[in-house]
Amino acid sequence: MKRPGDTIPTFGLYGEEADFPDLLHVEALRDRAARHGWAIAPHRHRQLHQIVHLAEGEGSMTVDGETLVLHPHVAVNLPPQVVHSFRLGAGAVGDVLTLPIPLWSDLLVAEAEVAPRLGRAFLCTVPPGFGPGMDRLRRELRDPGPHRRLRLQAALAEVVLMVLAAEGAAGPGAPRRTDPRLAAFQAQVEAAPSMRLGVAEAARGLGLSERHLSRLCRDGAGMAAQGVIHAAVLREGCRMLAYTRLQVAEVGHRLGFDDPAYFSRFFQRGTGLSPRAYRARIGA
Repeated sequence: MKRPGDTIPTFGLYGEEADFPDLLHVEALRDRAARHGWAIAPHRHRQLHQIVHLAEGEGSMTVDGETLVLHPHVAVNLPPQVVHSFRLGAGAVGDVLTLPIPLWSDLLVAEAEVAPRLGRAFLCTVPPGFGPGMDRLRRELRDPGPHRRLRLQAALAEVVLMVLAAEGAAGPGAPRRTDPRLAAFQAQVEAAPSMRLGVAEAARGLGLSERHLSRLCRDGAGMAAQGVIHAAVLREGCRMLAYTRLQVAEVGHRLGFDDPAYFSRFFQRGTGLSPRAYRARIGA
């Protein structure tokens, strides 16, 4: 039987389990944060991408264990699976934009042009036009008139471009488009990170040889296919140690390690700390 704290809470919108209500969602920070005492506990979203915008006020946010200081005119980009929480000063003003991945795959899946940049969490200072851009998204959401998706797409593009410009111009060294087969493999690995996932099994599912899959991973991710699996398992291990009360051995078991000692060695090789030392360092 699961006990409180045994898993990282996973929601649609924070605190909700229902299906996503629309093509996208924009809400004021106060609409949800005020109901929770201006503090949102650690959680994540499996199929939602979010951009959190603070226009007025102060606060802090944790993103996969890293603390970010929030000040006026910042935005935080939050891809799916990233564990995050925040604490805001009462009366903070801002917005949360939420995008369901399946409905915006042309923008957010790994083979999309901007996905390599949107696919990582970051904080940036946005220009004065960002708030009006979010207001435009709200207006288009409320307007049921013709060409609604196209109008939303145009307004969304304006907001995303401001975030990308604030994060930094890509320049000539911008990441190349990701092969869709690599994207599918990465999505499979991130959906359920486990040492039990074999490269041969994953390759067969994609209609590839192990060698071909590893070549795609080296070209697109800078590591072999096994390395992609190990990196995802390590990230999930860090999240579980930081945001649950599971015993170290149980964390290892859920990640596919039959031997707790092997999990501890694997984790220490990847982070430089034992699981217990990592948990102690972040105060979990």
